[in-house]
Parts: sequence; structure tokens; C-alpha cells
Amino acid sequence: MVPEDAGKAYFQIAAGCIALYNCLEIVFAIFNRFKTYNSLYFWSMMVCALGTALFTVGFIILFFKLYVSVLLPLIMLTIGWWSMVTGFAVVMYSRLNVVTWDPRLLRYVKYMIIFNFIFAHLPTTFFTFGSNVIGTYPFVHGYDIVEKVQMTLFWIQETILSAIYLYYGSKINYIRQSERSKKVVLHTIYVNIFVLILDLAMLAVEYAGLYDYQIMFKAALYSVKLKLEFFVLNLLTKVVTEKQKNMALYPNAGANSQGPFSSSDVQKPARSATNHSWRPESHHGQGLTTIPHLGGNNLNNNKDNNIIVYSVATEQTVEYMH
Repeated sequence: MVPEDAGKAYFQIAAGCIALYNCLEIVFAIFNRFKTYNSLYFWSMMVCALGTALFTVGFIILFFKLYVSVLLPLIMLTIGWWSMVTGFAVVMYSRLNVVTWDPRLLRYVKYMIIFNFIFAHLPTTFFTFGSNVIGTYPFVHGYDIVEKVQMTLFWIQETILSAIYLYYGSKINYIRQSERSKKVVLHTIYVNIFVLILDLAMLAVEYAGLYDYQIMFKAALYSVKLKLEFFVLNLLTKVVTEKQKNMALYPNAGANSQGPFSSSDVQKPARSATNHSWRPESHHGQGLTTIPHLGGNNLNNNKDNNIIVYSVATEQTVEYMH
């Protein structure tokens, strides 16, 4: 029979290895997929992946006491935690334009992420260092309370983000969608539902008092969530490929030697006459959203295609992540 401490150690090592492997795979996949590196989506994916790896290594060093000074793992896991949790929220925020172009909603989501960073990350960091460096009862007890509060705040945040995708994704107009495109959209919805289930499981482990298990479980879970996020990106790329091949939607494409999605065919967001918020330009009612910065216009190579996705909220063409 495996002793309890040994079983805990085995779990931490196994979950940590899963997290590190997934992060390494994601980093290589990101560089293979993206051809330019100047988008919020690219950098938030990179920050989240590298942060998850740093968080994992930091806690392994802390759990197994592989340090001379406790400050080293504390600094590593803190920077990694910030990058992992808020980085993943920014990943989801950076492609919200796929389903909605409501400037007020996007602004509120941005404020929510900033609020949680200030009122969840910073207090937890204070008590993390206090409980490990000073170790007095107020810091240890305070950490137990703050840890559950921040977990709940971040769970609410990611639930709201997933709910936005589920709500607007379920309203997509399927009139011009083929059977393959419909399946892609449904798979995207299923991924967000699965992410919600994973978040709920992580929250349940925290409230069950299984802290030592929850930490490594969190690292593995975020690495899986990030892989699912990259899977969603690949699904959207498939939608693009099919829409690009449907030349009937783009009557002027034949005269364009660069393909139907050159820069001259993309309408940039224009400023509203009544305020300074961005609004999308209409593109003959085609109802598509453009996500550039994945490469050129080679229709025979998915990784070199721009992503074109239906915007359900505006039924207009929007340039995304520019």
C-alpha cells in the first residue's frame, strides 16, 4: 500500500509533468502556426504557456524543498501564477470579436480582468509571501481565506467569458454554413462547456481542503485549457478554409491575384460619428469577421490563411487583432 505522503508526491510529479509537457507542446505549436508575432492573441498565449510552466516548476521546488532560500520558488510561482491565470483570461478576451463586436461588452470584460488582477492577485501574493516567509497565524489563516476568495473570483471570471462564447455562438446564423462548418461551431461550443466543467472541478477540489492536490491539478488543468483554446483556433481556421473556397461569396475575388482576402478586400473598423468607440464597417452584408496575423493568403495551406469568421452580433466585416 502506498503511503499517503508518497501518493501525494506521485500526484504532484505526474500532474506537473503533464503541465510541463503540454506547455512545451503549446509553445512549439504557436510558433508553427503564427507567422507574425504582433497580436494580442499570440502574446497572451505565449505568456500563459510560459507562466504555467514557471508556476509548475516553482511549486515543485517549494513542495519538495529544493531550495536554499524560499524566496526563489515564491517569486517563480507568483510570476507564473499571474501569467497563467490572467494570461488565459486575456487569451479568451483577445478573440471575443469572433462572436461579438459590442464595444461596451468588450470594455466591461477588460475592466473585469483588471479588477480581478488587482483585488485577487495582489492580496493573495501578499499572504503567500507572509505565510511562507513569516509564518505567523494571521498570515497562514489569512492565506486560507484569501485563497478561496481568489479562486472563486477567477472562476466567476472564466465562467462569464465562456458564457459569452456560448451565448453568442448559439446565435450564429447558419444560412451560409455547410455541414462541416456547423460541426466546427458546435465543437467550439462543446470545448467551452468542457472548460466550464474543468473550472468547476478545480473549485470543488479547493473547497474540499485538498490544497496540495489542488495546486498541481490547477497547473495541469490550465495547460489542458490552453491546448483546448489552441484547438478552437484550429477549428476557426477550418471555417476560414471552407469560406475562402466558396468563391460565390466574393464576386471580385477573381480579379485579385493575391486571393480573395488581400488587404484591399478587408474593411477596417471605422470610428463612429457620435463617439470614439470602434464600430465595424459593413461589407455588403456578408457578415464575416477577419482575424489576420496568421500568415498570407495561400488557400492550400491552412496555417497561412487569415481567419474569417461570421460575426453574429453585427453581421458585418471586422478586422480582428490588428
